[in-house]
Amino acid sequence: MNVLSIQSSVAHGHVGNSAASFALQRLGVTAWPVHTVQVSNHTGYADWRGRAFAPEEVAEVIAGIEDRGVFPECDAVLSGYVTDAATARAAAGARELRLVEAQSEIAAPTHRLPARRI
Repeated sequence: MNVLSIQSSVAHGHVGNSAASFALQRLGVTAWPVHTVQVSNHTGYADWRGRAFAPEEVAEVIAGIEDRGVFPECDAVLSGYVTDAATARAAAGARELRLVEAQSEIAAPTHRLPARRI
């Protein structure tokens, strides 16, 4: 099983892709991590450093995966922390590519969580 995981990444701690990739691998799942941010630690702490990647950069990495022709092998798309609507659209675009190329469906949540600022 292969999962495209579009989330944050932290150098210290275990959230976003820094947690999901390892957990998925322990379950025997191959994670394809695409980072939306790279920061020193969870932004809930008073001090952190790093940056968010521009939506175009996230989309470029996803396009590179598409260029490999492996989307038919992608069984799911997992998305986490995204910084803005444009990055969310890049993640949604990956989901659409996966649906078109694999010609199957992904279960989507039936409810939406409200956006919140950390």
